[in-house]
Amino acid sequence: MRRRRLVTIAGSGRLAAAMSGALLRRGGVRIAIAARNPRAARDLARRRPGASVVPWSALGAARVLLLAVPDDAIAPVAREIARLAKSFEGTVVLHAAGALGVEPLSPLARRGASTGVLHPLAVLGRSGAERLEGAAARIEGAPRAVRAARAIARSAGLRPLPDAPFTTGAARADYHAAGARAPAGGRGRHAGARAGRARRSRRARPRTTCSASSMRPGRFSSGAASAPAPRLARSPRSPAASSIRWKRTGRGAR
Repeated sequence: MRRRRLVTIAGSGRLAAAMSGALLRRGGVRIAIAARNPRAARDLARRRPGASVVPWSALGAARVLLLAVPDDAIAPVAREIARLAKSFEGTVVLHAAGALGVEPLSPLARRGASTGVLHPLAVLGRSGAERLEGAAARIEGAPRAVRAARAIARSAGLRPLPDAPFTTGAARADYHAAGARAPAGGRGRHAGARAGRARRSRRARPRTTCSASSMRPGRFSSGAASAPAPRLARSPRSPAASSIRWKRTGRGAR
């Protein structure tokens, strides 16, 4: 009988909870959880029967590692893990940031790791309990990492998207923006189409410019002739002042 693949998840937040839950629910892989806070890792493992806990210092020995950490923590965590072992030959390391490529994982790639991206296009709830079944997933990276990411995605019930449209920074930004606007029920089923529309809309949008002559109060410039802004009506000083002016003019006096 073939032994199931062990996927180590670094993190204990919403993404770690969602991915571990989806993978264990379908039973395709084994899960180990590591977190800087051991108590957080144990708490998540308790909510995910079948998951094991490994110390953060053991991440250098993982064979398939998914970094479920905030986007701005990916590069520092990758540098930290790279110091845990002399070589990462045969190791697959993935992160889950939709707007980033494999560059933050370069410290691990230089030591032999196959690096890639596995980003589920789904809106996660506060508890990370959102079901990922049927959600799209952006995958890119080295060939071995891509194969592993696709296998993990299918094990979690995700639908891998073609990687070709999302290999540039601008395409990733459009994809991520489209995903942020996606309703929770849609889960990125049409992420590629939304990203394409976002790119076309951005190219067609008129450019707004400012010039020294347009910086006077009440004026603006959008690449065309400047026009004065509408004048605002002044508010009355106070009810008492208004009544005094009313009496002085004699209007309405009996």
